[in-house]
Amino acid sequence: MPQVSKYTPHPFVQKKIKQLLVDCICHSNDTDTTSQFLNDFLTSTEKIVLGKRLALALMLLKNSSIEDIIDALKVSKSTIYKTKEWLEIAGDGYRNALQKIIDQDNKMEKQHKRALEEYDSSPLWHMTNWKNLKARQRKKIKDTEIPF
Repeated sequence: MPQVSKYTPHPFVQKKIKQLLVDCICHSNDTDTTSQFLNDFLTSTEKIVLGKRLALALMLLKNSSIEDIIDALKVSKSTIYKTKEWLEIAGDGYRNALQKIIDQDNKMEKQHKRALEEYDSSPLWHMTNWKNLKARQRKKIKDTEIPF
């Protein structure tokens, strides 16, 4: 449970605090810098909680079933329904932030299906080294698989 001080700062200071967080994230121009900032800034528990919240929103936006979400993220139904309600009421920030990831996942899913089709329809009987080909195809399938 997060702890917030019962003493609230002046509204101007609150605004500056919120802007400071946004600026620090925005000024992290690359993945390594952003990752380093978040690793220094958040505790491991906070990273898990925030990551699960994002993953839950992503799975809901991708129309995953409740059972799949519970199985993948180990969250309760009430958490799922609260997030689903939030997405329906005011989830524009989630949708905007996750749309590129959804598009990227859709592209990866197409590659995964293509790899599966190649694996199933591959005429291995005329190959001299079919074991290596099969191994490369299995690796391609594994590399294109997305967890949720």
